[in-house]
Amino acid sequence: MSRPTVFPSITPSDSVSYYSSDELETWDYQVLRKVATKVPTDEISGNDMKGDIAFFLAHNYTAGEIDQFRKRVE
Repeated sequence: MSRPTVFPSITPSDSVSYYSSDELETWDYQVLRKVATKVPTDEISGNDMKGDIAFFLAHNYTAGEIDQFRKRVE
């Protein structure tokens, strides 16, 4: 099952990889970091953190709520 893209700059991948600091800045890292602290550990596999968080967001928040997350860190 492919994971949904929640933020335009997030392209979830099913493969395990490491991300450079430049890459982290391109996928709304500040928003994801804030959200990740509220995600129960059993919701995240740890193999693909940005994909897991995108999946969690897509299934737990409306588009309006996600927009509010963005605005809070801008």
